[in-house]
Amino acid sequence: MYRLPRAAIVAALICGCLAAPAIRASAFAGSPFHPIDPSMNSITVPLAPTQVLAVSGRRLEVDGLQVARDSVQVSHNRRTISMHRTGVAEFGLAAVTWRGSISAKVGVRIRVHDVDGWTPWHQLAAREEVADASSPESAAARSRQGTEPLLTSGHADGVQVRVLTRVGADIRDMKLMLIDGRASAADALAVAPHSFTADGQNTSSAAGALARPVTALSGLTQPRIIPRSGWGADESWRSAPASYSDTIKMAFVHHTVTASDYTQEQAPAQVRAVYAYDTKGLDISDMGYNYVVDRFGNIYEGRAGGIDQPVIGAHTAGFNVGTFAVAVLGDFQHTKLPAAAAAPIVSAISSVTGWKLGLFHVDPDAPVDLISDGLYGTSKYAVGEVAHMPHSLVGHGDIGRTQCPGVYLHAYLNEIRRKARAAQGAILWQPTTTAQQWSYKSAPAVGTAPAGIGVTVAVRASVATAYRVQVLSPCTEVPYAVIDGSAAANSPTTATWNGLSPSGLAALPGDYTIVVSARGPSAEVMEPTSTQVRVAPTDVSPRGPCARVYQFGTDDPIATDVAASHESAPIGSVAMIYSSDKAETAAGLIAVESQAAEKVNTGWLMAVGGATISGKLAIPSPTTYSFITSPTLTAISGNYNFSFATTAGAQ
Repeated sequence: MYRLPRAAIVAALICGCLAAPAIRASAFAGSPFHPIDPSMNSITVPLAPTQVLAVSGRRLEVDGLQVARDSVQVSHNRRTISMHRTGVAEFGLAAVTWRGSISAKVGVRIRVHDVDGWTPWHQLAAREEVADASSPESAAARSRQGTEPLLTSGHADGVQVRVLTRVGADIRDMKLMLIDGRASAADALAVAPHSFTADGQNTSSAAGALARPVTALSGLTQPRIIPRSGWGADESWRSAPASYSDTIKMAFVHHTVTASDYTQEQAPAQVRAVYAYDTKGLDISDMGYNYVVDRFGNIYEGRAGGIDQPVIGAHTAGFNVGTFAVAVLGDFQHTKLPAAAAAPIVSAISSVTGWKLGLFHVDPDAPVDLISDGLYGTSKYAVGEVAHMPHSLVGHGDIGRTQCPGVYLHAYLNEIRRKARAAQGAILWQPTTTAQQWSYKSAPAVGTAPAGIGVTVAVRASVATAYRVQVLSPCTEVPYAVIDGSAAANSPTTATWNGLSPSGLAALPGDYTIVVSARGPSAEVMEPTSTQVRVAPTDVSPRGPCARVYQFGTDDPIATDVAASHESAPIGSVAMIYSSDKAETAAGLIAVESQAAEKVNTGWLMAVGGATISGKLAIPSPTTYSFITSPTLTAISGNYNFSFATTAGAQ
């Protein structure tokens, strides 16, 4: 966004305020935070010289507004559109949007008329923050393009627009958006130092409960974050519920390219302006950014869904999954940022990124690989291409074709990373592993690991630690391995699991969790972190520790007893024959067909009286079962039940 430099902003845009999904609407009874309705004016931009103008003397009017003659000129395959409007209701934000191809190039220049006359012309770049192609909101959001908005003094009453496109470009339904925000007394209260606690709880005696879930971790201190209700978000403007990533890997720093000379009381209105333009102008489901920071160091909750959750935003084309974005109100490509002015901004970015990355055990200075969702918007990477980032906290322009967050703010990123690290305190960072999966292989001997199994875990912490690595199966209480060690601050050390179970056999197929816990130099307990490895099943592998036993035909304890008896020597499938007269006891079992994991020859196992009972079980082919008594076995009279049970594999 661009800000007219001559006048301070009175208001940019004000939405209403209702609570986020986890907050009761009734919480605002008696609260100073209340819904505020903005004024929005959408004017069609003529794309062809067919608009009929009403002539009254020497004045031209369109919809009752005085205009200069709109024009559409074509020269050398270029189309220049000019539009002029005066006498409009006062507005604080102007922008141009259109529908069409995302690759269509549109140049927009704009100036406005305010109390000081006509301003200089301003070139508005295309809006760079978009949803990922695979996200649920992509279709709607990417179908409407737009410029960065221009914030005015709040008292503009006229506008001139010039649009340059190529002839034949896929551009339709072009709109000039003029948005007026109305100042609220609640804005000054929202940014007051003691209005909200760190978790968004309103401390005003008149306000209701504004609590939100927060994950408390040792070593991490959540900064004070003004909730959506505090800055006046109208929750009815959100068109879809939040979507979530599995985790957080990275943080991006943006600037909104808006005014840099706003007052502290005017900052909430700018946040509302960003929200309104994203949702009403560009059809994004919610604000694209996860957090917003003003030049005074206030932090605002951006996209809804939970400040401590991995909410997917619409901020960094191709890389919105597994990341979050902090946007600073202002233009730091054209506005210098001396140290004194930068200090509160740097402090706010550092505290919120250090805390949020810390929730997911991410070191702000560690390298990370991200997979691109597509080559569009500012993305420089084709779909599926890996972006190797040197840090987990970078600027938008480090991964996209953009100057964001501006050269003057980007210069502080090293300091921001350093302070974000410090904000995390004593923390275990996410461990890395040499392998994430291997296929099951039987051990050649007890205590001997076959080649190609096992994993080495790299443990790293911000302080000197005494750590413990445990390998756990979700279906057993006894750890498969326990490895103790120590590590210096920020110095990776390794722990290796050989892939064997406590009994010395190869770990069975299944998913295993590697949990790392630690104590700091003052014996403080750090929040544990974990990662997973998988032992993949094969056609002949035994069932894993989480395999379930199914019984078909009759409901009795025999099948379960048989399956349990083979726990130490896992089986693939079981067929049982037992006497109906004694079905309730183990003595009723006649025979069991077993395919053991490490046995080549399978056959009927003797169950009673030394009798030889023959049969055949082909796995996995369909099989006909025959019950044939041996000549050496005295015929047993009575009824027989045939019960078949099978065990599921590791999957």
